[in-house]
Amino acid sequence: MSEEKKNPSNWNFDTIGDHIRFEGGTQPPRSTFVFAEKPGYIRLVQTRDFKTDQFKTYIPETERHKTFQEHDVMIGRYGPPVFQIYRGKSGAYNVALIKASPRNKKLDQDFMYYTLKQDRLFQLIDTLSRRSSGQTGVDMDALKGFPLPLPPLPEQRKIAEILQTWDEAFEKLRRQVELREKQYRGLRNRLIEWTGEGSTTLKEMIQPVQRPVPRPSSSYTALSIRSHGKGTFARVIEDPDSVAMDTLFEVRAGDIIVNITFAWEGAIALVPPEHNGHLVSHRFPTFVPQTRKVNDRFLRHALRTSRFTHLLGLVSPGGAGRNRVLNKRDFLNLEVPCPPLEHQEAIAATLDAAELQIQQTVELRAALQRQKRGLMQKLLTGEWRVNSEKVLA
Repeated sequence: MSEEKKNPSNWNFDTIGDHIRFEGGTQPPRSTFVFAEKPGYIRLVQTRDFKTDQFKTYIPETERHKTFQEHDVMIGRYGPPVFQIYRGKSGAYNVALIKASPRNKKLDQDFMYYTLKQDRLFQLIDTLSRRSSGQTGVDMDALKGFPLPLPPLPEQRKIAEILQTWDEAFEKLRRQVELREKQYRGLRNRLIEWTGEGSTTLKEMIQPVQRPVPRPSSSYTALSIRSHGKGTFARVIEDPDSVAMDTLFEVRAGDIIVNITFAWEGAIALVPPEHNGHLVSHRFPTFVPQTRKVNDRFLRHALRTSRFTHLLGLVSPGGAGRNRVLNKRDFLNLEVPCPPLEHQEAIAATLDAAELQIQQTVELRAALQRQKRGLMQKLLTGEWRVNSEKVLA
């Protein structure tokens, strides 16, 4: 593959609307929905179904419904995020999806798929959607008017083949991450024993702490917690006046913090070094592990188990969502496995190593995705040339 100037002489420079047809779906009555396979029914595919098969829905098969096959290219009309490009399902599709197909034989189906997945195109459609608060979905005029550099068909197919090879590598890494996460959870369940002797209450392992500070007068970094044991994340508060509280609280690396509103959903975390000194509100009670009694890394793994999330739900009475507030006294009375400290350290080291493997694979996949985005830009604009026989010199 070698670099060439843009605008190759044997490419056409048209627009997406010149070569791609877009067809919206239909919205069947909800009264016709069933949630198990049934003779005479077809699956109704919605945007969420490209991420999970948990909500399978079926409708009577009639000629009125718009349908698509696994090889077809589908577009998510609404967000967030808007303009997601999908493949791999089949059935009828509703108004939240658009089917894209070549208008003529000048455009290869797989090349079209990668054309629609360009970062530049997504950024344009996403920006226009944000201006309307996402209510209008995909701006079809902007989509159809977007430039489409079109190489000869053999070159289109070669470009798609190259990009498919990268996608296959991403899929292998995704499966590898899934497998290693499953292995980590199995290892954690074996090493952290919730039955038998050797447990103690949280109040014997952690101590509440408060480090109040006045609300800053300029921008500052606030800390939040992801649910399901996914750790902490930071965000910059540009306008402190938008925060109603006059007093905030500093957290430090090694603290245990919990979101009292979403504790039932596993919103508890060990503060990592990179989030040292960030600020939280009173809704994030903070605790310091007693290192003579507990290893903080061991405790982090124990508090992320499904067993402990279940216990958090038991001490978060109320209805759903924000109505389920953690009872801090009951929280501290929860019992957690507490083997001898040297055993905790060994368990933490083993589980940390398993997590590191997961993180390294995730980082590798992210790095390859960044490289692929750059490669797509060069291939789809003709900056780098290929054909079906050889690399163009």
